[in-house]
Amino acid sequence: KGLAFEEASEAIASGKRVSEAPDPVARAKQLLVERDRAWSESIQRYEHTLVEHADDVDALNGAMRITALLARVEDSLSYAERLIKVIGPTRDFWQKKVLGSDVTVENEKLYRERINHLVDLELATRIHASTVLHELGRNEGALAHLEAAVALDPERPELYSRRAEIQQSLGHPQEALVDIDQFLHRSAQTYDHPDVKRAWRLRKECEDALRTAESGHPGGTL
Repeated sequence: KGLAFEEASEAIASGKRVSEAPDPVARAKQLLVERDRAWSESIQRYEHTLVEHADDVDALNGAMRITALLARVEDSLSYAERLIKVIGPTRDFWQKKVLGSDVTVENEKLYRERINHLVDLELATRIHASTVLHELGRNEGALAHLEAAVALDPERPELYSRRAEIQQSLGHPQEALVDIDQFLHRSAQTYDHPDVKRAWRLRKECEDALRTAESGHPGGTL
């Protein structure tokens, strides 16, 4: 609901949407107030739920996302870590159920769907955490989350492009090159797609950094 208010405010402020209000500028500001009210109410409900059910996956996921929208980045990271800790044992539980000797075909399908949902949720959580940590300049932590994400789904292209950017930020051009090539190998996007173009630009930057380092330039790093 808060996102809807925000989008409406931006549309009115930019002129993309005509408001029937006598003062469109005031209406745009009012919508932002409504946005903040909705987000504040949302996090209050999630936090209330977590007091009584500390391991509730949906509440942790919601709290992580709402606190990010409210720019409470440290809280968002804390919820992300809590969510990851809950997902692991839950996924292990369903994996053991799949391997049970008395599992039926229908139940196995249901269990695998739950496992896949938890894997997707952990991937999204780790990507979120790595993005926030990268923005905060805490790239070692960001890299750790992406390493874990790749271990969960080694065929997902975006994980390699994200990890390449982190590796470059850490001054590891060789490792970044490996990840860029992994991304390009797995990506189904066309050559003119923005993500592919960005990958090629990053690849050139990493190659230039390696050449500079090999030439003994003072600013070079390996």
